[in-house]
Amino acid sequence: MSASVDRDHIALSESFQLVIRVEGSMRAEEPDLAPLERNFEVLAATAIPVSRSRTGRSESATTWQISLMARHAGELTIPAIEVGGERTQPIAIRVSEDPPPASAAAREVQLQVETDAAEVHVQQQLLLTVRLLHAVNLNRGATLEAPEIPDAVVRELGEDSYEKLVDGRRYGVFERRYAVFPQKSGELVVPALGFHGRGGRRRWLVRPVRWPRKMLRLRSEEKRIRVLPPRPARSPGCRRACSR
Repeated sequence: MSASVDRDHIALSESFQLVIRVEGSMRAEEPDLAPLERNFEVLAATAIPVSRSRTGRSESATTWQISLMARHAGELTIPAIEVGGERTQPIAIRVSEDPPPASAAAREVQLQVETDAAEVHVQQQLLLTVRLLHAVNLNRGATLEAPEIPDAVVRELGEDSYEKLVDGRRYGVFERRYAVFPQKSGELVVPALGFHGRGGRRRWLVRPVRWPRKMLRLRSEEKRIRVLPPRPARSPGCRRACSR
């Protein structure tokens, strides 16, 4: 039994492949992936049985392809993985923090969250817009988290798709809008929202080009909104008096 990785130096936002190969069996037991959970997120695991004949002898093996993403940066170790009572050797990898982009247009996928005000009253509507810009095609299965905001009522208003030029670069844009109604005064925190998906080839290429399907994981920044007490209700008489 052997284990290997396709890369031993990766960025925090990138996925990589752990390959476990069990010789002599096309029906090897499933590997115990629980030890990975501490430092890695298991995105997918696929078994590939192989049988072939070489120089009059038949050979069989099972290869497990396991897609992983590190939970944090640093010098990490893929621990020994047990398969049918045997264990692989640990593998050391280096995970780097993602470098900041030189400009907004330098990133192929961006996640933006905007509000239409920095201050509202209790029960007053706050418009929240979540916008995903992508210069690469996104494969099916991509997920964009919906906001869950304590002490507020959140209602989805709708979504749109369109294109946008940013510093001369064309992006596809997926936009989703929410109405947020704070229920008490104080500070309203819109938590960081996450996007998880896999990117395909670059968009708007004249000739199709195979592009690495890199796993993408983004998080937006928190938004903090000041919520004032409810506006005092004015009686009809007051309105008439004030309008004179």
